[in-house]
Amino acid sequence: MGIAAAMTKSKYTPLHVAVRAGHAEALALLLKNSALIDVQDSLGRTPIHHAADLGHTDCLKELLNSAAPGGETYLDRDCATWKKLQMVAALCNNSQFLTEGAGEVATLMADPTFNLLGMDATGDASEQGITKSVQLYRDVKEYRAANPKLQEIKFNSTNKWQLSVHKQEQAGAPTVVVLKGAPERVLLKCKYMCIEGQVVPITPELETQYTTAYEELGGLGERVLGFAYAELDSKYDDKFKYEIKPAPNFPVDDLVFAGLLSLIDPPREGVPEAVEKCKRARIKVFMVTGDHPITAQAIAKQVGIIDQDMWDAGRATVVKGDDIRDWEAIEDPVKRQAMWDAALSHQQIVFARVSPAHKLQIVENNQRRGEVVAVTGDGVNDAPALKKGDIGVAMGIAGKDVSKEAADMILMDDNFASIVKIGRASCRERV
Repeated sequence: MGIAAAMTKSKYTPLHVAVRAGHAEALALLLKNSALIDVQDSLGRTPIHHAADLGHTDCLKELLNSAAPGGETYLDRDCATWKKLQMVAALCNNSQFLTEGAGEVATLMADPTFNLLGMDATGDASEQGITKSVQLYRDVKEYRAANPKLQEIKFNSTNKWQLSVHKQEQAGAPTVVVLKGAPERVLLKCKYMCIEGQVVPITPELETQYTTAYEELGGLGERVLGFAYAELDSKYDDKFKYEIKPAPNFPVDDLVFAGLLSLIDPPREGVPEAVEKCKRARIKVFMVTGDHPITAQAIAKQVGIIDQDMWDAGRATVVKGDDIRDWEAIEDPVKRQAMWDAALSHQQIVFARVSPAHKLQIVENNQRRGEVVAVTGDGVNDAPALKKGDIGVAMGIAGKDVSKEAADMILMDDNFASIVKIGRASCRERV
């Protein structure tokens, strides 16, 4: 079996090739040597990455259920903590598959070559990714039908979390509150943590473990979400009238932290090259995102928005939404502008964990400094910034109608690289 670790001419090991081709028998044979699960190709990607990319359902299941080096499984689906995390991920989620008459996803998955990741679904990229990941373990549609939703607090840019209340399928089981969102916000609402199926109080040691895991995943440029739950007292049953305004009339704090999930959202092809073209043209490209600063910085480095030499020289920075809130709280306008100017004087900037309102303030302060600002956006709350910018660019695919109406341009493929192509073509026409 030593040959399984050898590279083929196509840069893949035989195990990678089996996954990519979806050959179940070859995969089963190669998996007898469990250490091969972590074998990487020349690009540093394991067979699990390739199975996920290609959507080979059977291959992905077999790889995830196989033993990792050291004898442990990658995922113990019988683990009580995993079951809680699976529950929150499946229920606190509004993404649905769009089968368009092709049949139920659970039926389609019987085909070993079925591409689950290629399925269209509603919701944003994160919700779609979570839905597709938990679909491997139980049909999401069936899961939600068995645990009906009683009330919901939708995600918003202020809370940075989503919450829903569900009747549990087990007879006599208490009603459960499930919550997902930005990990640091989720943890603030938790008093306990689920460890190997046991609910224990959160200690400083557990917080340190959480922070380490969070920062390691975010440092890879992965989008990390936190998940929590709480089982309610008997008076909060399916007959109780759950209200969320003006404030929830049921418990939404002192939850049990269930875990983290990270999603890989790789930059689109051509984006690093487009950023480089902008830099050569002396156009500053700022990243403005709701992601955690660690994740945002890692992604910015991947696409060239932040260069390591600039970072080391102190000419690049990451500005957090909390920083902007602090600046805007300064009463003296001269001091407030000085804080903005100190940040905007950097050559390369990432704005992280910011709200749509912050995006408008970023535009206004750049314009105050005499900059010509082009703004991209897709949400309803992005409309003020799109309208305020010298050039507002809305997303044609993911963009809401309000954002499109406020914009000067609609990007039909939602690809940043296309903006640069349009700009270059426009310049040539003027010449």
